Amino acid sequence: MKIATLRRIAVALVVTLVCLTLASCTGGTSTGGKTLVGISMPTKSIQRWETDGENMRKGFEDAGYATMVEFANDDTAQQVSQLENMINKGCKAIVVAAVDSVSLSSVLEQAKNKGIFIISYDRLLTDTPNVDFYVTFNNKKVGSEMALYVEKTLDLANAAGPINMEISSGPPSDNNAGLIYGGMMEVLQPYIDSGVVVIPSGQTTAEQTAIDNWELANSQTRMENLLNGFYTDKKINIAICANDTTGRGAANAIIAAGYTPGAADYPIITGQDCETASVQYIIDGKQGMSIFKDTRTLGDQAIKATISLLNGTAPDQNDVSNNKVFDVPTYNCDLIAVTKDNYKEVLVDGGYYTLADLGL
Repeated sequence: MKIATLRRIAVALVVTLVCLTLASCTGGTSTGGKTLVGISMPTKSIQRWETDGENMRKGFEDAGYATMVEFANDDTAQQVSQLENMINKGCKAIVVAAVDSVSLSSVLEQAKNKGIFIISYDRLLTDTPNVDFYVTFNNKKVGSEMALYVEKTLDLANAAGPINMEISSGPPSDNNAGLIYGGMMEVLQPYIDSGVVVIPSGQTTAEQTAIDNWELANSQTRMENLLNGFYTDKKINIAICANDTTGRGAANAIIAAGYTPGAADYPIITGQDCETASVQYIIDGKQGMSIFKDTRTLGDQAIKATISLLNGTAPDQNDVSNNKVFDVPTYNCDLIAVTKDNYKEVLVDGGYYTLADLGL
């Protein structure tokens, strides 16, 4: 073999080794020179998180950024690993919707030590100083809007009672769950104290009423147990549920127990997120209402806040949220209660769903 040929081979090998080394150092991620943004969502098992992740991916990429999008399957350890991967691959900012609001302190510190901006998305990251901004909805208002719907529909202010109610809250690991519960109880506690509303199970605290991982199956099982244990000689009138999956789970158990949607004795069931399945439940009379939180607006605000931080400017802010360490600058988006009377106007005319999406 000629010496010139050997030299060309040697040079090619050196170039290859250099390229491999650089790829190893950067995690093998090619961004085409674009700033890399991480998007860490808690799960795909709830429709809205998958939609949120995809909407933000598209929004950031349309704005000229590269993205990494990960879903943690409701597993904190997996989310930590995914966040570490984002840090190692050179993300300059990470939008985080936490599986567990209190368990990411160590990895968030790693991110801040690298100069990475952290944007807390919908679920406030607590017990850490390493958060730059928070975009959300007013979650206490989510709970109070559910309770106000119950109050108005049953005219609690003029009711004699007893009106039987059970509560389904979110998991304590989600900071929002406590806020939603607080909003519910601020409206309903006076009626409980007066005896107009009673809770036959005696399960009234956020911890007693928590549904693990917001899962439909867990909610359905719990409601089955409540009906079998406390409602053999009485009717349930209210199932105030903190989101759509817990609402559908409760509805499934209630229908299986012999209640007929649309009948006079069918209970009021609440939810939030306006998932397609739950909007169909509302149309069919299986669920009374859901809180619509337009996650397109939430995602847009997360994108705007992230870009502002990356550009060295302060994001738009209309509130603060104390995360047990400091008051995190916050942007609260608007929300609206959706019922059978207004779902077309809000969701279809508003372009969030088509009639076909809702099976119509």
